Amino acid sequence: MPARSNDSRHRIQPQICAVLSFIVMTLFCGCVKPAGDGGGGTTTTTPPNNNYQAITGNWVISTTATGGPFTTLSGFINEVSSSGSSDFTTAALVAQSTGCYATTSSVSLEGSASGAQVNLTSFQNDGQVMSVFATRNMAGNQLTGNYSVVGGCANGASGNVFGTLYDPLNGTYSGPLNSGNTAQTMQLTMTQAPQGDGAGRSFLSGTVTFQGTPCFASGTLSPTASYVIGNEVTISATTADASESQVLATGTFDSAGDTIAFSQVEFNNGACAGPTGTTSLTLQQ
Repeated sequence: MPARSNDSRHRIQPQICAVLSFIVMTLFCGCVKPAGDGGGGTTTTTPPNNNYQAITGNWVISTTATGGPFTTLSGFINEVSSSGSSDFTTAALVAQSTGCYATTSSVSLEGSASGAQVNLTSFQNDGQVMSVFATRNMAGNQLTGNYSVVGGCANGASGNVFGTLYDPLNGTYSGPLNSGNTAQTMQLTMTQAPQGDGAGRSFLSGTVTFQGTPCFASGTLSPTASYVIGNEVTISATTADASESQVLATGTFDSAGDTIAFSQVEFNNGACAGPTGTTSLTLQQ
């Protein structure tokens, strides 16, 4: 076999060097500019969650399945921030049910939120495991998707879900104490906790004041007995009068957190003991 000439070796060596240089650049840069890219540098990838608002907050999730195991799931969802593209997410939801979930105080779920996708799976409740697969909007205040249940009483149940994030009850709300008596007014100044508990409740703190009532003028909300779950609100306050009368109120509010409609406000103990009737309070701007 004839020996390779020096000229051949000189032609091959530059080719080898070019290949080695390409490999070294690829290892250090971590990427190669795609063909046809008019730019002059390396490409970067934006984590999907950067474009979506977190879904942390108080939710009402309605279902459409006729005869399903529940009609709504209400409570707190917490999207925990992470450095990656997928956020660990937990939820504690109360099921409105007269069937298989009727004896369940709350359903605990965990999963992830990645980009538009939100996937949650529950721990067992009487052998029932619920899965929720949903898509969130960019604002992070709506969820659309489906659920399914495997095991237990509700085995095989499935249907569609639509969720709405409810704004927190922060601020001062006022209105007539009784819809039929505008001379007496009720005012609530409240702050809703930014996190929920394991039962799906978001607690409220603040004060309540009254005008035109013959018994007392103010009270303080109990921080452990005043809370919201979904669109439902419960208020328990101790007044400053000598008998330490209790103010108890239950009702619902709109998703914007602008109006609270109490189906009943009741005073326990004292000269004003008894129900007062329906009350509607509006957020003061």
